[in-house]
Amino acid sequence: NAFIETVSVDTAEKAGWVYTSQADLLMYYVPDWARIYVIELDQLRAQLGAWCALYPVRRIPNAGYSTHGVIVPLQSLKRVARRVLTCD
Repeated sequence: NAFIETVSVDTAEKAGWVYTSQADLLMYYVPDWARIYVIELDQLRAQLGAWCALYPVRRIPNAGYSTHGVIVPLQSLKRVARRVLTCD
């Protein structure tokens, strides 16, 4: 699964990287699979509403605040990826 951060710091109402990133591409690395999912951020954001309805949204506690995000299966991430690179 991939954690797509929607809220970075809940006590400060700080939006997560899925909303604030100014990058065109996201490179999401999964070490256990040695894969990099190359995704256009616009494509990922277009799926976010559906993903939040389909998949679990989780709150991750930190020191004095929590981070929130949606847990997206890697198969769903792969469907929006421009490319999937395998690392050797």
